Amino acid sequence: MDHARPERLRDLVLALLPTYPDVEVYTDVRAVYEVPEGAVMVLAPRAEDADWLNQQRPVFARRKLRVILWCEAETSVALAQKAVDFFDWISHRHECPPGVPMHAVYGIRAALCARAPGILWRGENLEACFRVALPGRRLVHVSAQLSHEELVQAIRDAGRAWLVVHDAADQADASKVEAALKELGIRTRVIWVDVLLGLGSVDIFWTFKAHCLGLVEARAALAALGARAPGRIAALAALEPEAVQVIEFGLRRGVPETDFERLMRNAEDPGAAAVSLVEDDIPWLWVMFWRSLLWRGTGRLWPSWLRAPHEDTPLSWVAFFATKDALQRGTVREATRWARSSYIISAAGIHERVSVEFTNALRALALVYSRKEKFSDAVSHLHEAIRVAQIRLGPDDPFLGGLYGDLADVLAQKGDFDEAKRLAERAFQIEKGIPSLSSPYMSRAYKRFAYIQSLRDAAAAQAEGRSQGSG
Repeated sequence: MDHARPERLRDLVLALLPTYPDVEVYTDVRAVYEVPEGAVMVLAPRAEDADWLNQQRPVFARRKLRVILWCEAETSVALAQKAVDFFDWISHRHECPPGVPMHAVYGIRAALCARAPGILWRGENLEACFRVALPGRRLVHVSAQLSHEELVQAIRDAGRAWLVVHDAADQADASKVEAALKELGIRTRVIWVDVLLGLGSVDIFWTFKAHCLGLVEARAALAALGARAPGRIAALAALEPEAVQVIEFGLRRGVPETDFERLMRNAEDPGAAAVSLVEDDIPWLWVMFWRSLLWRGTGRLWPSWLRAPHEDTPLSWVAFFATKDALQRGTVREATRWARSSYIISAAGIHERVSVEFTNALRALALVYSRKEKFSDAVSHLHEAIRVAQIRLGPDDPFLGGLYGDLADVLAQKGDFDEAKRLAERAFQIEKGIPSLSSPYMSRAYKRFAYIQSLRDAAAAQAEGRSQGSG
């Protein structure tokens, strides 16, 4: 296969699998010594392998190997010039048809369906990918170096076309474009090309890497984790960088390689299939980096407050509030991912383990443990959160009131009603002394007392019922 294009390797492997289910993709020419005799293999040699292949051509015949050479143009030229005898043995020669990285195509469609704030495009092939993703739609190119008035006019003239923003040299340029977009009420239909910016709302845009991972790199990464057919798995993942990372993530957590292969082989979007196997274990902070892939695999829309958090809001707090939001909606698995994210961020440095963010991370994990009825774990995390908060804020800070209240709720669920009532009273005494907080927190305190009493009454009634039953 001449002029090999990485985005078409998956198609080749899929075509071979029905007839040759054990076909593997190799990048090291020495694999011809290791594969079973008579094996069918895809071999992707380098140009510098030409002399070796020419000298070792008898090995191919002696071992009856059936080899599909996956060659870039440079390698084909090297074989023709430096491996003449080996080259003459090639029975069929085909030129690889053109294609585009389909993960970028799926990403554009996902961004539109999810109403993402916009797209950051890394790499080439934008025009080709866009035509495949949204046939019939137009792209209009706009320079970020225009004045505000010129930008507004250019964007207005573009109508319903998608905007491709170039030349944003710094955050000031990006802010100028964003102001024009906001003035006209435009979102999603904006693609920023190769712009490197600092923190700001542009970081909330979905980032697409419009290229495929190198076959050597992808295969080596999966082989290092014990994959039996790393080349085939990488090819079935269409060499999508994020998809390969997801497979690595899954292999480390014990997901069978065969599960990834089965789903990706039968899926139109292999990356989405791969992420569906591990989504329960992925901390949801990773959405910040895998927005498109996760949405393709799960179809989840972001809460409105998460699509554009305030620029000064620490990510650990975003994850904490996302935990509470998920628990209120009854999605415990999503809450678990967010809680883990909150902990990972806030625990990144030892000095941060006495921060309010770390306290909130412990609190988020405790809420999840409580919902899962792992009350001992919840209690230990809340005790640690209280200890850290007392060091950081002092013993009577209003923040402690919420922690004591959470601990009271957990202890009541655990059945320790006396201690729960004592801590609920402690939370009440702290919170009622703050005038600006007294009204809402007093209302919450009364509800907490009623909640504890209701659990006590229910436990007493259940005990009485058991007693009468045994009598």
